[in-house]
Amino acid sequence: MSCVARRAARLLLTVGMAASGVACFAVESRDSVELREVEVVATSTRTTRIGESGALTMDASLLGRTLRSLGEADAVGYLKLLPGVSGGSDYGSGLSVQGGDYSHTLFRINGMPLFFPYHFGGIFSVVSPMHFPLVKFEKAIHDRSAPSRLGGIVDMSTRRDKLESVRGSVNIGVISSGVSVGFPLSNTVDLTVTARTSYIDRLYGKLLKGKSSAIYYNLRDVCVTAAWTPGESDRVTADFFLNSDNLKVTDDAYALGTVMKWGNVAGSVGWCHRLSHGEITNTAYYSGFNNSLTMEMPQLGIRMPSEISQLSVNGRLDLSLDRNWRLKTGYALMLNRVIPQWADVNGYSRGNAELVKEHSREAALFAEIYRRVVPSLTLSAGVRVTGYEQGSYGTVLADPSVTASLSRPWGDLMMQVASYSQTLHQVGFSEIGMSSNFWIGSDGSLPVQRALSAAVNYNRSFLDGRYTMSVDLYYKRLRGCSEYDGIILGLLDGNYQSRDNILSGKGYNYGADIMVSKNFGKLTGSAGYAYGIARRMFDDKTGWVTASSELRHSVNLWIRYNLSTHWSLSSVFTYTTGRPVTPIKAFYMVGENVFMDYGRRNSGNLPAYHRLDLSATYSWTTRKWLSLRHFINLSLLNAYGHRNVDIVGFNYDSDDNLFYRKEVTSLYRFMPSVSYSVEF
Repeated sequence: MSCVARRAARLLLTVGMAASGVACFAVESRDSVELREVEVVATSTRTTRIGESGALTMDASLLGRTLRSLGEADAVGYLKLLPGVSGGSDYGSGLSVQGGDYSHTLFRINGMPLFFPYHFGGIFSVVSPMHFPLVKFEKAIHDRSAPSRLGGIVDMSTRRDKLESVRGSVNIGVISSGVSVGFPLSNTVDLTVTARTSYIDRLYGKLLKGKSSAIYYNLRDVCVTAAWTPGESDRVTADFFLNSDNLKVTDDAYALGTVMKWGNVAGSVGWCHRLSHGEITNTAYYSGFNNSLTMEMPQLGIRMPSEISQLSVNGRLDLSLDRNWRLKTGYALMLNRVIPQWADVNGYSRGNAELVKEHSREAALFAEIYRRVVPSLTLSAGVRVTGYEQGSYGTVLADPSVTASLSRPWGDLMMQVASYSQTLHQVGFSEIGMSSNFWIGSDGSLPVQRALSAAVNYNRSFLDGRYTMSVDLYYKRLRGCSEYDGIILGLLDGNYQSRDNILSGKGYNYGADIMVSKNFGKLTGSAGYAYGIARRMFDDKTGWVTASSELRHSVNLWIRYNLSTHWSLSSVFTYTTGRPVTPIKAFYMVGENVFMDYGRRNSGNLPAYHRLDLSATYSWTTRKWLSLRHFINLSLLNAYGHRNVDIVGFNYDSDDNLFYRKEVTSLYRFMPSVSYSVEF
């Protein structure tokens, strides 16, 4: 899609309907005719589409009319329904794509990265689909303009059409409400503002309280986008984004209080110029994320803050040289500032904590040339060269790629062999991607992450697009994989340093994904299955172990049924094999101290995860003073109340002198919600 909004042409059209139900348009040709302006409006039942490269594009605002989580529409939540994509658990805050780590997946809004795009527990993302409705998702095949990441890419963006009048929506849900309004300030300037806030404690307070524990939580986020279109060939945009989350968990049984605060702040300015045979884009952005984890116990308090910020300037030229040749080239400059997790301890005799600020620099040049050999076959070759420096450590990385794209009547096939690099690592105590996991840059002791990837994507449409099928095969060899090996008690050590507790190793991922979709009729939906293996090795003694991101089998089913012009029903079923965990084989009591004997790393598994979500949507339109589209959505998460196990621990009962297994289960059980939305 061009970065510059195109104005509608004024033509005299004859509009008819073919027997197949597809609209037909005929342009009358006359020597002299008075052109009349007509508006043709068509509504498609398809909210998602799969491109030739396997990239999925969707309109999150349309999808959110039926699929909602606690009354909130969420594009990232829908991505978890795709084969080969997993959030890990109800508490999971991240996307593992084809066995990759959560940190390998890049999230961007209008080109700005977000380092943690989630509200608590991964219930829904911080990105409002009212503001960023256009979503593009790539699993494994990327061009050389892709930034420094090893896994999937999620691009969320605003609409690019010129606003002729006020446009917006309001959503009122049971845990939060939001409003989004876009309006023209002049003939060339548009402004869109979106805000959301929560009141989850007031309505769900009792459900978030246990026998001896309680959860308190609130969130808010704000998005602002301004667009200036001075001419037909230019578009300048400015974006601002801010979110903040506050979570407090109390456990009277252990006299423990835990407080987590996190948030993103980002801003950018971009310019796009359309050429006669291509376009030029240049963007400057700042993106920052901060997190603070505090634990309070009698006579002891631990605070563990961490931060990351990135300042970048980048540009790209996309040029069609002639009908058979195309060139993509560009640059990227980045400055990273990182404060790795450190411990500030009160009430315990230890040395003063030392806050460490790390700075790294990264510069990249890339180019990729495309050649259409025959109308059905296109070949491309490219390279991305990156220079990276942190302190006394420096390296130059070359990431080449070769891609073939074949389009035939029996389907579209794309194959790629490519190298990828990632200079930033994310590690921490959580294996399900909580905000407390911290970012840290590569150096001599923690090398840059590298991946050699081979990927194949096959797509085919049947019966004029009424049915579609997508198949992905992948193999990825990894170097520089990182994993946190520290324990909570290690924070009490006055010499605690984050880097001393990070393992570096190698690994591999391979597997297959398949998805079949029905896109027409009253009954639509999709079915997906994925098989994946993910292995890691951090030292020769333990050898190859299962990665915490491996989910061997997963099944996803989504069904939508339009009862009438007003009512629609939808259901989502998800099944995955249990997440790998390191089992505890035995307990030992030495005096008053408890010691645990662990088994082989990730040699055990949690019970299988499965969940059914149901929803019903009633919609209608009013046109008394203003044309309004209304939607009432009723949703039930975890409809059959299955308690999915997210964490397994062990407790000690001092009265009976017994150890017992404790399972932390789903955040929600039989969680109903209702929301009202209006669009104008």
